[in-house]
Amino acid sequence: MAADKKNRSRRKARKARQSGFIRRHWRLILLLLVLLLAAWHWFNGTAKVQRWIWNSRNQPVNTNFSFSESIPEIEIEIAGQRPYNPNWFTQGFTIYDGKLLIGTGQRGRSRLITAGLYKDTVYKSVPLANQYFGEGVTVVRDSLIYQLTYKSGVAFLYRGTDLERLGTLSYNTEGWGLVYWPEKDVLIQSDGTSTLYYRDPESFEVRWTERVSDGIGSIAKVNEMEYVDGAIWANLWGTQYLARIDPETGEVTGKADLGPVISRVRRNAITGVLNGVAYDSS
Repeated sequence: MAADKKNRSRRKARKARQSGFIRRHWRLILLLLVLLLAAWHWFNGTAKVQRWIWNSRNQPVNTNFSFSESIPEIEIEIAGQRPYNPNWFTQGFTIYDGKLLIGTGQRGRSRLITAGLYKDTVYKSVPLANQYFGEGVTVVRDSLIYQLTYKSGVAFLYRGTDLERLGTLSYNTEGWGLVYWPEKDVLIQSDGTSTLYYRDPESFEVRWTERVSDGIGSIAKVNEMEYVDGAIWANLWGTQYLARIDPETGEVTGKADLGPVISRVRRNAITGVLNGVAYDSS
């Protein structure tokens, strides 16, 4: 009987000590549980965390980027190359009337240029005023050329035949990429986020928007674009990828790794990045 009483006393004392420890250190225990839960979410959702970091506007352009594994790879082949002026800080890029149509950036150096498609010839070069940083370029209805500016909220309108400036249009976002969707008669504009703005060519007002995304989540830094056979081909600024995007939904339907192109031409980690996208249907 005496031994049983001693054992019961010991158990009670042990429980009291345990209870006291929990009461004294409950905040620490709760913090440890939260940290364990956060660590589990971090490792379980690493791809989403990486995407969130990439989508940050303050993130350097050379941050690693990856698509969802569900996005199919599109094989590329380097078919050739042409001379190109390294001083053209290329922002807009398309093919029009058998020539390259190039919009360049940087204040005091921004221009709209027509150049040889496969030879180093400049046919015409129209400068922008020094306060403008030129951006995306596209051709509408085979006759009008639109050129965005980066942060000025101004788009320039030109006549396609001679690059005569016809006027301006205004908008309240940053200007990055611009492409024309002929079947819908609508302009699609990017602003460095994951949002695409579908604009009326006449008024430049937004008709609707779509969010660019894959199986992981939204994809920001959508930059220069081209429309080819029902799909948008977009440069993702600072990555080595082109994304094929469904213009109806914003969903990424394919990816093309242009790392081999970068390895051939990169001279500078900041300016030596992919940008212009053009399609030669001939």
